[in-house]
Amino acid sequence: MISSREKKIINELIYHNGAFLLIKELADTLGVSSRTIHRELKNVTDTLGQLGMELVREYRKGVKLELGPDDIDALTTFINTHAAKDLSNEEKKVALIYNLMLNPEGLKKGALAVELGVSEHKVDELIEQMTAPLGASGLEIRKTRAIGIQLVGDGLNKQNFLADMMVNELNSNSIYSVIENNFVFTSLVNSNIMELLEADTIFKVERLLMDELEVLPYQLTENAYLNLTLHIVLAIDRTEHSQSISIKQSLKDELWNTQEFEVSLALTKKLEEEFSIRFPEEEVYFICMHLRGSRRKSREADEDYSIELLTSAFIDSVSQRMNYPFYAYPELKEGLILHIEPTLHRMDSGIITANPLLDSIKESYPSLFEIVGECFRQHFKVENLNESEIGFLTIHFGGILHANPRIEVTTVCSSGIGTSRILANQLKSRFNNIFIRQELSISEIGDTDIHEGELVLSTVPLDLENYILVSPLLDANDEKKISEAIGHMDAAPLPKMAGTITMAEVNPDRVIQVSELYLNRTFIEQNHHTDALSSVRDALSSETTIEEEDIRRILRQMKERFEATGFTIGEDGFSYPHVRSPLIRHHQMVFIHNRGGIEDRNHLGDEVIVNHQIILLVPEATLAVETISELSVLFGEHHMNIQKLFEEPQIMDEVIKNQIRTIYK
Repeated sequence: MISSREKKIINELIYHNGAFLLIKELADTLGVSSRTIHRELKNVTDTLGQLGMELVREYRKGVKLELGPDDIDALTTFINTHAAKDLSNEEKKVALIYNLMLNPEGLKKGALAVELGVSEHKVDELIEQMTAPLGASGLEIRKTRAIGIQLVGDGLNKQNFLADMMVNELNSNSIYSVIENNFVFTSLVNSNIMELLEADTIFKVERLLMDELEVLPYQLTENAYLNLTLHIVLAIDRTEHSQSISIKQSLKDELWNTQEFEVSLALTKKLEEEFSIRFPEEEVYFICMHLRGSRRKSREADEDYSIELLTSAFIDSVSQRMNYPFYAYPELKEGLILHIEPTLHRMDSGIITANPLLDSIKESYPSLFEIVGECFRQHFKVENLNESEIGFLTIHFGGILHANPRIEVTTVCSSGIGTSRILANQLKSRFNNIFIRQELSISEIGDTDIHEGELVLSTVPLDLENYILVSPLLDANDEKKISEAIGHMDAAPLPKMAGTITMAEVNPDRVIQVSELYLNRTFIEQNHHTDALSSVRDALSSETTIEEEDIRRILRQMKERFEATGFTIGEDGFSYPHVRSPLIRHHQMVFIHNRGGIEDRNHLGDEVIVNHQIILLVPEATLAVETISELSVLFGEHHMNIQKLFEEPQIMDEVIKNQIRTIYK
């Protein structure tokens, strides 16, 4: 399907057929960020490709279509046929309540209309439609001249009302549309910098960026892009207040002939025109430095760790733990992918988003809430995931559960192992929410308890009142009968966590410590020549929270080891300084790839230069000895090709995860 935003972009391009449009102009027209337009243009290109058409791009001119009348007719017909609908009326109602709950002090009607993307008259219509259902929950929307529009009533009633609306009325993609749409602007507005600077300035800067960044051979991460936007806003503020920064001449000499400097120069000229200012030369170089740093981070990105793949693994883990096939619902994955990227940005930037549904979600889905948080932390390697973010993630899964309640089924055949098993497999492949509780023979059915609300399906006639006779391979008529029966049934209770282990059987401290080896890993790229101990010292200072005096003590301990045997594994493999000390509070590993070389010694006493160093920090009272041993064996096996582990850290992931699985066995 073609999104409503993609359709609007294509219509703008058709309207201006033959003329270039800047990304900024499209962003202004649609009222979104230039980053959003940049994303959508990829979809536009794919859509045009299906029709043998091309999106023409030219740096600093923008994009355009060059179509004849017949092509325009074909494209218009295609997008009208395949376009998704705009936000439904129900989605707009949810967005209305959501925004009023996030702003309990009230919102002006005009601001609310902008948030919802509708007219002020439409806001009045939505409020009128909500009056009766809100009143039934003891809630009311009040309009006053001084405050604006305000949702009044008990806080818990508000949460329950919104939770019911979201779960009952919205699918996963709709939840994203209501909560996360235009998250670039949302993230910028929620930033602490808004206490100092005007939103209008931030949005003007953001919409200028993409037309200049298009020429770069790499794409900035969300975090880098937003940081660049805010940095430029601060640069404008410094320039307007005659404040200056200082850049060393040697650094200028290094930067001036780079592609990033050309982009920075062109970008500052556009900004000067927009804001009627004159940037000092140092600000141009400072923007260039930011872009160069983003280029390095872009190169470090591992394709295997894409949001899509991690989201699939995340869904699979929740499915296994909840004993429910969430993986069978593609709309869940689509909605989560849209949701997770801004979630990761908010966590990276320390932005806390309020979740007015939190208490209601935790009460409605306690096990699911816990499991979603644990699985997200595991797969996305984040420690600072707060409960509000877990709540938003949980409602995606909760919506699937609500729309597809768990149905318990007993299958029956003459023997209990023949056609009954075939039937069970057919059911699992065609009905995602069916759970086969038992497979019985015709002789067993009379002595077996059938749960209230359980569906009995049999391949042979039974002496029962409530059952459905079906063929083992389920023809179309059988499927229809089963679907109708499910439609009239109450859902079974949510399944318990699969493989649940009591805490008396598991040492939680050991689990936490082994998990630290999974979560506390840092990968560093360097280009300057150094020696092994200096490299360790710099890493301990920059990548850990160990006090300076304790770092000196740890280095003395490491120096003794270095003088005895050196750190290098093999004759010239990689540097592996590792230490166990009461001065270390958490397990941590630092992986350093230094193209400039690290001076070290091997076990033969030979001085060698290596390009890789793995620093392992272990608390004295570690419970993760077995895992550390397994990792050391892995490192030793790869000592002649250690780069492979840097490029494919999932190899280490499996070792650690297998150790965690062992703990629970």
